[in-house]
Amino acid sequence: MSLIDTIHDPNKYKNRIPTLNERQFLISMIHQEEEEISSIESQLVDAQRLAVSQLIVLQESEATLEAAKRVNCLMRVALGRLRDTSFDIDSLGEMSATWKRPSTPPPQVAFDNLMTEKERLVESHSQSIQSSQINLQRAAQQVYQLEEEVESRRSILAFIDDSIRSFVDRRKQLSYQIDKKKDLIGPRRRIPAEVWALIFNEYIDEEEAVYENNQREGRAGYPTLRLSHVCRFWRETVQTHPVLWRYIALPRATEVSRNQWERINHYRLHLGVSLPIAYIIPDSRGGTGSGLRLSDLLSRFAGFQVLELRVSRRNSEAEDLLASLNTSIGELRLIGTFKSGNAGTSCPLKVMALKHVKNLQCIYVQPSIRNSVPHDPTMAISVVDFTQSNIDVRSIILFLDALPTVTEVSFSLPYPYTIDGDGLRSPIVLPNLSTIIIPLAVIDVLFTREVNLPSLTSVSLLYCDCGYSNLERWKGFLSIMKRRQQITHLTVSGVSAIELSPLIGKILLEDLPSLSHLTLQGKAAIFGLKALVEQRSLSTRLKEVNVSQSDVTFLQLYDEVSKLRKFISPTSLQIRISDCFNISSIEAERVQNLE
Repeated sequence: MSLIDTIHDPNKYKNRIPTLNERQFLISMIHQEEEEISSIESQLVDAQRLAVSQLIVLQESEATLEAAKRVNCLMRVALGRLRDTSFDIDSLGEMSATWKRPSTPPPQVAFDNLMTEKERLVESHSQSIQSSQINLQRAAQQVYQLEEEVESRRSILAFIDDSIRSFVDRRKQLSYQIDKKKDLIGPRRRIPAEVWALIFNEYIDEEEAVYENNQREGRAGYPTLRLSHVCRFWRETVQTHPVLWRYIALPRATEVSRNQWERINHYRLHLGVSLPIAYIIPDSRGGTGSGLRLSDLLSRFAGFQVLELRVSRRNSEAEDLLASLNTSIGELRLIGTFKSGNAGTSCPLKVMALKHVKNLQCIYVQPSIRNSVPHDPTMAISVVDFTQSNIDVRSIILFLDALPTVTEVSFSLPYPYTIDGDGLRSPIVLPNLSTIIIPLAVIDVLFTREVNLPSLTSVSLLYCDCGYSNLERWKGFLSIMKRRQQITHLTVSGVSAIELSPLIGKILLEDLPSLSHLTLQGKAAIFGLKALVEQRSLSTRLKEVNVSQSDVTFLQLYDEVSKLRKFISPTSLQIRISDCFNISSIEAERVQNLE
């Protein structure tokens, strides 16, 4: 493979790195071609200026030609009229029937005078005709000369235009050649495989995010496999970076086809010790009767970073698959069917099915725990997330009660949602639950007086519609047992613009004597800071205030923090700013260091 071949078709050997001599040769060629382009651009400017001047002269010549043609036409008309009057003058002759010579002397003298005047008029008229004919010939000659001049200038302008197009085409050709040569010696040829792997990783994440947002409808894209088929270098890069094989599509079937088995096993072999993100796709063609069980294949993995399973009302395939696995699962996602006003797909699970799960996410699923053997192993689930359109309070609390190791629980409620509350239950203790992420409107309905939270220290309030009824819910939640004294970390987000009142912020924060860390997100940033300015007793107890994911401006934030700093020093209260769209890193640092 020669360098010339590479120049003509750089994509044929897109990952070949030129030698030092080849690089020097290419650089010299690029330098020569760039000088030629500079010369062409200078000539092009001169040609364009000449074309403009010639166009102006041509337009003037065309205007003069049109005027000369109009004058020539008028002179022809005038000559024709002079010739028409010649007949009338000739009719005034001595032999005309109109004119007769008188017989008496005095009239004869007058008649002779008239005839003398007639001869003078005929001679003058003849001279006028001759002069008009001469002028007409001159006008026609001038029109001819102007036409020749216009045609000549048009030819010159056409030649200049052809030259300009030739310059432009040559410059374009040289630019294309320079781009190809620069590509050969450019940084793309020197990008290491690790950087390509990072680029591939971003691409794979984007592709998988689109597929997930489309509810896994249609066939899976398998972006890693597509990348590995582009060229040898990309294939080697993909095969030597196991993290790129982390997304694994599982067919929704107990038995899988041989092609599906080989494809999943192909992913498993390239993963090595890395943990995959596996999800179910609605593709079970050719699986029945194959004898290749999906559970046998999954049991060969060392573990799962994420395992996403679809829950069906008709069978317990998700439960059976989980119970057969003896590997760790970092996050288990159970996805049911969304129906408005429905609590979600019922999903009873054995303890054996959750024994290796650390985090659990239930999306439109109503889970429950049932004992499978007298001595079930202890579960290690620490984080549970619910996404529901209808909350069955009793079922959720009983499910959490069966998970004694849970330390964090969060709730996402797509609007509109309904709540099936039930206060008639025996006392329940969630001993290790320390963090709650929940909409303000349902906090007292889920965690009523019967639910004891001895370890609660952090609360994140979502969708904070701080109306009077919700503030009363907040107060009611805090009044139970010692929750008011327990909470040290509070996050407030999702406040609408109509509720940006410092008074509301004051009411929201005043019942927290142990609060030391406050996070304000979104529009809650300004009203929260205003509340801290007005409630100095709370401000002096705080150790840290975080402002994040907000559209607050630098001037607004600077003004409120300046008011805080008048009575609280930076050593007593730290201000941290992150992910604020209208504030640069320099401005954020300036506010954080404000004294």
